[in-house]
Order: sequence, then structure tokens, then C-alpha cells
Amino acid sequence: MQHIHFPLWNVQHREAGLARAISACWAAFWTWFGFACGVAEFASFTDVLQQTVPGILFIGATALAWRFPREGGALLLALGIVVFGVYWNFATQQSGGAAMLTAVMLVGPPMLAGTLFLRAPEDHRTATMAPRH
Repeated sequence: MQHIHFPLWNVQHREAGLARAISACWAAFWTWFGFACGVAEFASFTDVLQQTVPGILFIGATALAWRFPREGGALLLALGIVVFGVYWNFATQQSGGAAMLTAVMLVGPPMLAGTLFLRAPEDHRTATMAPRH
């Protein structure tokens, strides 16, 4: 069997870019969600800030992963586990299947992004940051 090689499509170098896109969208969504919920409830400034803090922490984890892919990837995996545990602790009113589906949807993006950051090649940042001639 002959392997097909696509020289212009280096999958390993695309993993970090995909991880960046997933983690940025995930962090931006939760930051906006927390802020919008607080504003829609006509909450006080401190309450809006309190609802926005998780999203801000997610942005911080994403920024760390962009700068340090290994450490940030591990942090995103840890955040996924924490989010799963916190959600599962409060999901006592839902049936097991519905709670599990919701939990998987909540932790899917950080777990996938964390895994992709950990799988990305070590030299990805320097290779993509170099100017092209």
C-alpha cells in the first residue's frame, strides 16, 4: 500500500492553529455569555463582573496556551475536567443521559483544544512566526 503525501498540507502544523481557533471561540463565547446574562438580568456591575469572571479565566488560559502550548494545553485539559466536575455536581435534576450529553458539550472544546496543543510540534510557534520571503 502506498501512502499519499500532501506536501502543502502539513497536518501537524495545522493542529496548533485549530487548537487556537477552538480555544479562542470557546473563551470568547463564555465571556460574552457571562456578560450578556448579567446585563440581561439588569444586574449590578459587581454581579455582571462576577458572571464574566469564568470567561475571563478562560481567555487567560487560552492566552497561556498560545504562548506556551504544552503548559496551556495541560491547563485546558485540567479546566475541562474541573468544568465537568462542577457541572456534574449541579446536574442532579437532569436524567443521566441528558446530563452526560450536556457535560460532554461543555468540556468538549477545552479538552479538544488542550489535546491539539499538546500534540502540536514543539517548533510550531517559531516556524509560523518567521517572516516569509
